[in-house]
Amino acid sequence: MKKARGNTGKREIPGEIVVEGKGLPAMPADLTPHAKKFWREFVPALQRMGVLDKVDRHALRLMATQYGRAMEAAELIKTEGLVAVGSQGQTVVHPAVKIEQAAAALVFRMMEHYCGTPVARARQGLAMLEAASLAKELDAAFTATGGDE
Repeated sequence: MKKARGNTGKREIPGEIVVEGKGLPAMPADLTPHAKKFWREFVPALQRMGVLDKVDRHALRLMATQYGRAMEAAELIKTEGLVAVGSQGQTVVHPAVKIEQAAAALVFRMMEHYCGTPVARARQGLAMLEAASLAKELDAAFTATGGDE
């Protein structure tokens, strides 16, 4: 929009916001094996998509940790089963089920912010398409009014 008006304030038009610089954040050394696997698969994919800033390392660490927690809980459930014996001898849902569900929900929510799901990627693509379409409309309007002079 500012480009269409000719930047009347003469201030720099901000481009992409980069906090610490584009690039691959270093993987924390103390991640669990499952969390490391997640990091090795997911983080480079995000870099290829161009959505990473090095400042994202903290959010990515949390996401990898929760992924690792969900996988560890899943392994425990696989070994011990979905149910356990409660304090009074009754059958109860294994506590690891709740851990797995909570961790998986957190990972899923965080992945939505990093284009980690088909819906999130579609949203991002639509936003980029709308921005490109708006830019074309503004350029056409700007050109039609003789704004190139």
